[in-house]
Amino acid sequence: MKGDKSVYFDEDLLKQLTFIMGGKPASIVDVLQLQSREPIQPSCEKVVFVVRPELEVIRSVIYQKQFFKTEKEVHILYVPRRTIECDEELEKAGVKILVLI
Repeated sequence: MKGDKSVYFDEDLLKQLTFIMGGKPASIVDVLQLQSREPIQPSCEKVVFVVRPELEVIRSVIYQKQFFKTEKEVHILYVPRRTIECDEELEKAGVKILVLI
């Protein structure tokens, strides 16, 4: 995906990837921690959620997306894999997200 992007990471993945990568790539403007308590506004039009395929985490994605002030191009990357349960939860909430494989 070309261009600037804001990336939300599931808390556990953020800890691991920060250790492995050190810094962030130049095309990632924001590295945000996914949380269900307080919505965080991304600064870019492209938003990527890098998450584990767990329903609690997917509900946090839905919560964050509901509070975006403007329409965003939203993608989700499941680590390690996508699950039917998570896709159904997104569909049930009426959230349209492009899934990266």
